[in-house]
Amino acid sequence: MVKRTTWLAIGWILFVSPILAKTPPLHQVEVYNVRSYTHPSYTRIVIDVGRLREYIFNELKSPDRVYIDVFQAKLNPILHGKTIYVNNPYIHRIRIAQKTPQTVRVVVDLNFKQIKRYEVFPLPDPFRIVLDIYPRPQEKASPETPPQPARPTKNGYTLARQLGLGVHRIVLDPGHGGRDPGCIGRSGLKEKDVVLDICLRLKKLLETKNQFEVILTRESDIFIPLENRTIIANQKRADLYISIHANANPNRKKRGVMSFYLNFSPDPTVNAIAARENATSSKNIGKMKEIILKIDQNSKIKESQELS
Repeated sequence: MVKRTTWLAIGWILFVSPILAKTPPLHQVEVYNVRSYTHPSYTRIVIDVGRLREYIFNELKSPDRVYIDVFQAKLNPILHGKTIYVNNPYIHRIRIAQKTPQTVRVVVDLNFKQIKRYEVFPLPDPFRIVLDIYPRPQEKASPETPPQPARPTKNGYTLARQLGLGVHRIVLDPGHGGRDPGCIGRSGLKEKDVVLDICLRLKKLLETKNQFEVILTRESDIFIPLENRTIIANQKRADLYISIHANANPNRKKRGVMSFYLNFSPDPTVNAIAARENATSSKNIGKMKEIILKIDQNSKIKESQELS
């Protein structure tokens, strides 16, 4: 009797195994779009998936955010690392990323103090995941004061101020990096590491203001030629470009902040620092006339001087 039972069990295993082996794997579906709409009473965020997929959502604090993970999914290439800025007081931005090879994560950075509730639910045909966020009722706002014109610089109104142009996109440039350490302190601390840390902190600080988009020329210890740093700023159509450095001085009692902008200076100390910072440039002397003309004709010199 025992022998017969054993054979039946083995037979059952041999019979089932081929069936399990032929079960087709679940194919990844593409997350092809993420949309947001702000209505008078709420904001709707839609994740277009196309086919039914399992998902989860949760909220996190410090900073406040809600995330949705879509399983067995991959991002459309145009969505990789994309950030959508939402123009309302209770939502900052929407971030999209491929969390793992099988999971897409959508993160909504928001302010829970200004939110009454939120709902996450699916809609069919085509399948999509919806996040509705409802803000708390706002107190009756006082009458808005009319926008004030920009104040003139010490040298009068620049063209940018005459046209009422502001700053939204900022490029921060951590100086040096990679094979170029910059200044090195007695303890071995390198300028390239100090300025990268400063820029990462400054980026986070500026982004809390909601009105700024901040881009770094480098986010790790890599070498970027001087020319490429300004190319990045121009390609990103930056409104403001700030290069951060930590200069050294033979006199250890020296303290303070130095600001440089496009201009010509008769100060030999300033010129010596400029020469050190530009030491890695690949430009040759034949380009001097072209560079000087660009500086001399640049209409942003007054704005740079005012910011400094």
